[in-house]
Amino acid sequence: MAEVPLTTHGVLLVPLLQPRPAGWPQSVVDRPVAWLKPLLSHATGLGYIADVVEKQEKSDPAPSPVSRRVVLLVEPTLQQVAETWSDPVTGAYRFDGLSMSARFTVVAYDHLRNWRAVIADGLAAKAVQP
Repeated sequence: MAEVPLTTHGVLLVPLLQPRPAGWPQSVVDRPVAWLKPLLSHATGLGYIADVVEKQEKSDPAPSPVSRRVVLLVEPTLQQVAETWSDPVTGAYRFDGLSMSARFTVVAYDHLRNWRAVIADGLAAKAVQP
């Protein structure tokens, strides 16, 4: 009889080619929601990630700001932490209340499907100026 791959909530669990780093959960169901609390708490420092979403046409030398869905993921698990839309006039977005000790990935999606997603990884939160 053939071995059937395990699934969790419709997600196929595929064995990793390398061992998991220390502290990584074994599967999606093993990852408690409480695991995210230190990443969003003020205990390790109050920080933020902010930037601007812009598009640039080949025919136009200057980029123009756009409103796009922006998702914040925590590394190394890539679990979604927050989501927002960039400002339609300025293209600016901001995520507040982030841990200064964590690393994050930001993904900006084009809901119109004219452009591919833009990804920035390895981001650290910046300290809030008093």
